[in-house]
Amino acid sequence: MVSPDRQAAIQNILSSVSDKVLRKATGPRDFSHAIARIDKIQSTGQLNDQAIAGFAVAGQHEELTVALARMCTTPVELIERLMQNVRHDGILVACKAADLRWPTLPHGAEGPFCL
Repeated sequence: MVSPDRQAAIQNILSSVSDKVLRKATGPRDFSHAIARIDKIQSTGQLNDQAIAGFAVAGQHEELTVALARMCTTPVELIERLMQNVRHDGILVACKAADLRWPTLPHGAEGPFCL
C-alpha cells in the first residue's frame, strides 16, 4: 500500500506531466516545414493513404494535418481544429473527403492529437 504522502507526490507528478502534454497538444503549431514537405510529396504523386498512415504512426502531427488538408483541398486550420476536437466524427468526415480507405482511418483517429 502506498502512503498518503507518496500518493500526493505521485498525483503531483502525474498532474505536472499531464499539464505539459496538454500544453504541447494545444499550443500554437508551426506548419511551415510540414507545408513545404507535404507540397513536395504531393508534387511527386506520393501523397496517399500510406503517407497519411505513416505520419500518424510516427506522431508527425503537423505533416498529418497538412497532408489531410491537401487531400481534402481544405485549409490547414480547419483540419487542425478537427484534430484537436475530442470527438472524432469531424476528422472521420475529412478522411472520407480525402477518399482514404478504411484501414488508414484508425491511424487518423488515435492518440493525444486524434492521430
